Amino acid sequence: MILSALIAWGFIFREATALGEGFRVNSRVDVHHLSIKPKAFYRNDGDYATVAVATEHPECSKIGKEMLLAGGSAVDSAISAALCIGIINNFSSGIGGGGFMLIRTGYGQSTVLNFREAAPAASTEGMFEHAPQDAKRGYRSIAIPGEIRGFEAAHAKYGRLSWSQLFAPNIALARNGFPVTQKLASMLDKFQDQLRESPGMIETYFKEDGHTPKGFGELIQRPNLANTLETIANEGANAFYQGAIARALVKDIAAHGGIATMDDFKDYDVVESAAETINFRGYEIITASAPTSGPAALVGLKVLSELLDRPGEFEFDTDGMLKWAEMSTSQRAKFTHYLIEALKFAYATRMKLADPRFAKMGEIIWKGLKDAIIQRKAGAVKPNKTFPPGHYTEIGEEVADKGTMHLNVYDHRDGMAVSFTSTINLEFGSKIMNRETGIIYNNEMDDFSIPGKPNEFQLPPSRVNFPKGRKRPQSSSTPMIALKDGQVVLIIGGTGGSRIIASTMQAAVGILVQGLSAATAVSMARFHHQLIPNELIVEHEYPGELEQLLANRGHQVHRLRRGLYFSGVSAITVARDASCDSTVITAVSDPRKGGSTDGF
Repeated sequence: MILSALIAWGFIFREATALGEGFRVNSRVDVHHLSIKPKAFYRNDGDYATVAVATEHPECSKIGKEMLLAGGSAVDSAISAALCIGIINNFSSGIGGGGFMLIRTGYGQSTVLNFREAAPAASTEGMFEHAPQDAKRGYRSIAIPGEIRGFEAAHAKYGRLSWSQLFAPNIALARNGFPVTQKLASMLDKFQDQLRESPGMIETYFKEDGHTPKGFGELIQRPNLANTLETIANEGANAFYQGAIARALVKDIAAHGGIATMDDFKDYDVVESAAETINFRGYEIITASAPTSGPAALVGLKVLSELLDRPGEFEFDTDGMLKWAEMSTSQRAKFTHYLIEALKFAYATRMKLADPRFAKMGEIIWKGLKDAIIQRKAGAVKPNKTFPPGHYTEIGEEVADKGTMHLNVYDHRDGMAVSFTSTINLEFGSKIMNRETGIIYNNEMDDFSIPGKPNEFQLPPSRVNFPKGRKRPQSSSTPMIALKDGQVVLIIGGTGGSRIIASTMQAAVGILVQGLSAATAVSMARFHHQLIPNELIVEHEYPGELEQLLANRGHQVHRLRRGLYFSGVSAITVARDASCDSTVITAVSDPRKGGSTDGF
């Protein structure tokens, strides 16, 4: 207990000496998904010369750095840091979920590991049609987790350290405990009524009275999860998918009306695929393919590039950057309007994306990115007017996650970059913790479309995304890497369900087009438009003059109230100075989510 208390006070001291308030952000919409930003947080940006890690928590960034110091690869670092996030911020991610890892090697190879959760074999298209709430909460909402199989595949191909080394600091963290962060405290307070329905959640996150959630600074220990991680560290991923862990999970799920089976766990596989790439204003943009929203973001970027090249519209400097500092408010409003219009085409594309093993995605993505189609889309954009949603789904095509974490790692020693998004879907996933293993189940079945029903983020149903056995649902994940002359210059991604695409694109465009620093691009006030519903949401700090000029163009603008936010972005930029043969690696985690960076 003395050791645990000292560790806890160490965490608290570091939080107490954080840099201060920073940006506080957002809301009017769907307050269920908005969270109060921590009042104080760790340093969320830093400059490094050799390696950098950007995660949601300083302890996890530190663990990622330690893996690199021990001689590990960027992938080793990403895995160990992600395990840490799954312990401390288990409302966002964990080994009960899954994700997508975008990897760029120093040899110029790009690949994507898809370990998105998969529907149990017994899943059917209409399984939630008459009980849509079952897709969000309870045992029928659980899809087969992919996280551990994904880590196994990534480590086997790109790891340098032993498998058990990646788990060691995280086993100690779960067993010794950690103090409740301000972010976790706000999540526990918000969802306490739902969490009290799970005995495992009560034992972990509530005080001895079983009714009051633990508050900021109080110690949380997760011995059952520590034992689970230790078993996986010693026995490998098969312990999770074929051994005692799988048996414990399946027994629990079956006893409460779920449909996952041992065969579902045993047959889960990781899908490796080539990355999707485009040329964007002198950069090569790399992202993951379907079922992520990477291809949708690429459509948005290409449309924006066409709009920026309209004769006489904007001025650029010799590096191809907008002269943002010199632009008038009206010019900035026009640029923002064009970015919003490009986003609408991105979200129209998202409606058509699905698991490529169950739908022909190659042709859809290829056609959507064709220059002729992009030019037609851009040609439908007017500088002083916006349109209803149908306008954006009819140009050259047929009509058709909130508990999430993202981290980035860059190692200049070998040039490897990792952009990794992981999720258990909504906050605390299914709101159920397995008591024996300490694993919080995902509720990824809600990311499938239900006939006639919008999902939790009000996105309309898409036929190609209806549930089916072993299928993987659509994802808003948009991990992205940008290259200049073949060298990594940006690693970026975000969290926040359907808002990921808009948030990631705005920050990336801020860095690559507007010439903003990474810290400014990540922390500046943002907007969100996902085509349906037809509304433009702006954060409370968003400039009022810009808001009015956008409203004059027909955008239905809603300003979020002070102190709330709905998305988080992390980024790493790499700048090289050939004159002195030096490199500056800048890592930034979004202050909205209390993020932190580390490196050396």
